[in-house]
Amino acid sequence: MKIIVSAILATFLTTSIAYAAPNTKVFPKCYEYKVRDTSKKGKEGATDAPDWVKQGAYRPCKRPNEDGKTFADRVIRQQYNTDNYQKGASTEFSRIQKFGDRSFK
Repeated sequence: MKIIVSAILATFLTTSIAYAAPNTKVFPKCYEYKVRDTSKKGKEGATDAPDWVKQGAYRPCKRPNEDGKTFADRVIRQQYNTDNYQKGASTEFSRIQKFGDRSFK
């Protein structure tokens, strides 16, 4: 009986600690950032990104080359300090990803 209870308790403690760990991913150091292409407007420039991304001067890395998905992942993890966030249509992740892919040279 003690073994079963201790096994259940150990499983509970390790899973709760794993989910509570914030921001475990490490990104490579960025040596150069991409430049914003101001000639693109509307959908072409993906201007519907959250204001905190635009005003926070977040930009994708040029060296090493960072795509929109990695850029959105890095920005959201820095802002909210968590590994658990929503992905999919019309989420912050999707909007930031499009912003990173379309708005920079």
